[in-house]
Amino acid sequence: MDHPPDASLLAGIAGALRLLLQPGDFDASMQGALAEIGRAARVDRVYIFECNTPEGGAMVWSQKYEWTADGIEPQIDNPALQNMCFAEICPRWQAELETGLPVVGVVAELDEAERILLEPQGILSIAAVPIRSGGILAGMVGFDDCREAGNWMPQTIQLLEAAAGGFGGAMARKVADDALREAHAILQIQAEELREHRRVATSLIEEARQAEQRAAAASEAKSTFLAVMSHEMRTPLNGIIGFTDLILSESPPDPIASHAAAIQSSGRILLGLINEVLDFSRIESGNVELEPVVADIREAASSALAGLRRAAERKGLVVELIVEDSVPHQLRLDVTRYQQILLNLVGNAVKFTDRGAVCVLIAVTRLDSDTVTLHTAVSDDGIGIEPDALERIFEPFGQADVSVHRRYGGTGLGLAISRNLCRLMGGDITAASRPGRGSTFTFRLAAGICSADTAIVALPGRVIPALAAEYPLNILIVDDVPTNRQLLCRLLEKMGYSPAVATHGEEALELTAARAFDLVLMDILMPGIDGRETTQRLRQREAGKGRWLRIIGLSADATPENARRCLDSGMDGFLTKPIQIDDLAAAIRRSHAEINGVELRRTGAAG
Repeated sequence: MDHPPDASLLAGIAGALRLLLQPGDFDASMQGALAEIGRAARVDRVYIFECNTPEGGAMVWSQKYEWTADGIEPQIDNPALQNMCFAEICPRWQAELETGLPVVGVVAELDEAERILLEPQGILSIAAVPIRSGGILAGMVGFDDCREAGNWMPQTIQLLEAAAGGFGGAMARKVADDALREAHAILQIQAEELREHRRVATSLIEEARQAEQRAAAASEAKSTFLAVMSHEMRTPLNGIIGFTDLILSESPPDPIASHAAAIQSSGRILLGLINEVLDFSRIESGNVELEPVVADIREAASSALAGLRRAAERKGLVVELIVEDSVPHQLRLDVTRYQQILLNLVGNAVKFTDRGAVCVLIAVTRLDSDTVTLHTAVSDDGIGIEPDALERIFEPFGQADVSVHRRYGGTGLGLAISRNLCRLMGGDITAASRPGRGSTFTFRLAAGICSADTAIVALPGRVIPALAAEYPLNILIVDDVPTNRQLLCRLLEKMGYSPAVATHGEEALELTAARAFDLVLMDILMPGIDGRETTQRLRQREAGKGRWLRIIGLSADATPENARRCLDSGMDGFLTKPIQIDDLAAAIRRSHAEINGVELRRTGAAG
């Protein structure tokens, strides 16, 4: 029996990851996710082992979760599968899992020690995929055939590795959630103590100092949690979104194309939710920096609405864009944030409208010779909003009714983020609605008027460009996660490059010493020496020889602090995961231009 990477397996992985990201009972979600992926992979048993290293001892493995098909004997209560030392029992397993490699095979063909472990459990063939969390081995997810020995195709193993990344992210999230709940419980106790202390007049100054310290600790805990959540959830999403982009770019036949599109859509929805939480946190802490550029507002609005029009058409809706003639073609504003607000409002309009149309009207009023107020109104024929709920919907996590969340989903942060962004950009947002008749959201922003010859910023596209002929570079990929390496290799190969690969920092140092590279795509979080330390060592080696190697940092931690630390370590740029094709292409073009500039200056100096 073979295990091909068919559409049902893709759908099963997507279903498993959706369960892992749901709030509620973590153990129940994990059990449901194992069942989803077990049935989709057509195996008889799926289980998760966690590993830990006691102080001063060797790494031990214990079975934590298990799903079995009907008629298969469970092993979850088998005492022989607790606190196992693979280094002694199955040293090959320990070595391969630690280096990120799966253990795959037919049991009858394995070594005697491995057969002794597996045969009493009725296992005929096995695939064990490592689970990594924060760049560290955290466990493994195993897939057993107990009725018929199956063959595992390489593409299937790659998909199971992506699923293992999701399990690792979920396990890390649980650890962070537990820590946050414990911190919250401690803060509640401390808050009660503070109220008691405040009744003592002689302790007012000391109480104020303690309260300030507790607030700082809470803020630090929240920042740490957001950074962990960003990294651990973006890492598996990088593989899911990236590989589905590659699958769809190769025009696969139905139903694979439709299933891949569903996985891609689910991945982008999850990424959007993560970005909303991070955006709200940055706005709340005052860490949002606007980046005004010159843009054609007509093109910006059309580009933003293109994807939403497809969703609207599936519901039988029309999305209409009207731009008044008085709107200048070239305006200076943060076009990315403008599109973010527009996408949020139009996305809500499509979500809450079952029939009719959604209309976007863009107009301006002039403030002076250099500045206008840009007005954008989004109207729909949807369910409308009760008058007493109109103001509440702009509050964080506020929605018009609890039933709205149950039916339509969402974080309840989108409108709060949009209002704060409008105010940062010198404007505001208002809403008017009639229940059952529709709503109109209007936001206004201050924008600068630019001359006709001012260069307009290029809006992002979705095509993988062929760059190698025009921008030839020798590229090295450094990443300890096999899924990430494969995704970057495939993207660069589609661009025409033949990248080299290093699986950790030490290997990157050896390769760059032996070969001449132009550009290094450097993962930040790796075991051993991480991306920042590797960069520092490369810069030390280059000292006095002229800086020639371009280094771009890659990280699922999208916080500004992480980007600054990377640049401070000597990197030339920073890209966040999931990697966007346009961002990667721009980094390649910029690196090529800067390398050629260095070479031209050297040639001139020599002459």
